[in-house]
Order: sequence, then structure tokens, then C-alpha cells
Amino acid sequence: RRLDPLFVESLLSPDYCIRLIVLAQTINAARAALPQDAVESMEHVRLRPLRRRSDDIDRLLDRELARYGASFTAADLTCDNLAALRQWSWPNNFADLSVVAQRMMAYVAHHSFRKAAASLGMKRTTLQKYFEKLGLSTSLLVNSPAPAD
Repeated sequence: RRLDPLFVESLLSPDYCIRLIVLAQTINAARAALPQDAVESMEHVRLRPLRRRSDDIDRLLDRELARYGASFTAADLTCDNLAALRQWSWPNNFADLSVVAQRMMAYVAHHSFRKAAASLGMKRTTLQKYFEKLGLSTSLLVNSPAPAD
């Protein structure tokens, strides 16, 4: 969606000393939302998608887990579960990190797909299939209790 040109002009004005950071999937997406001269004058930083940054998954997942107040970190995951996350394709890139963190936290809190899914407002089968799609086991953490369902 295109931003109000007057608003953007104000943000970019040197009078306000504001450093504007624009996140867009592509340069064309930024051009669609901002005035052309604003996009051209910006520094363009390309970030590799998560599927090409498997070594960063632990650190980035830890950030999301901390953001939601998790009682565990990526280091607490079993080796198989951590490997599954590193190998997953991350089709929605960083948005997937938030979803993965929330769903893992719910499962760890309840040790049950049924209870975790209910806490997330979804069906048990949806959560279970999500774990299967990612290749996550029900023994999510190194010291996980046995699943309730």
C-alpha cells in the first residue's frame, strides 16, 4: 500500500534527523510504497532468506522465544528437532520464526497437542500436522516429559 507522500517527505526531511528503515521483500515493493526519489536515495541492504541461513536459525529463534517469554532456548531442543528447523525451507521467512516460537512454546507448556492447540485457538490436528511438516518430534526438548496425547 502506498504511503502518504507528505508523511514520507516529512520523515525524510533533514530537519527532523530521523533515520528511516524500510523493510520490503523487494526493491519494487519499496518503490510501490514510497516515492521514487526516496527509494533511490536509500541504502539498499539485501538479507539472505532464512532457508539460506541455517547457521543463524538458533540465534534468531532464541530472539523470538525471548520475545514471547519462553522458558527454553534453541539449545534446549533435541539435536533432531534443531536439525529439522535448520533444514526447513522457511517459506514465509522471518514471519515463520514467530509462528514456530509460539507453537513450540504452547506445546512445551502443555505437553499435549490438544491442550496446546486449544491455547492457540486451533485444532489439534492442525498443530500436529504443523509439527510433522517441520519434522519436529513430540520430544521437543532434551528433557521433555512424555507427551500427554
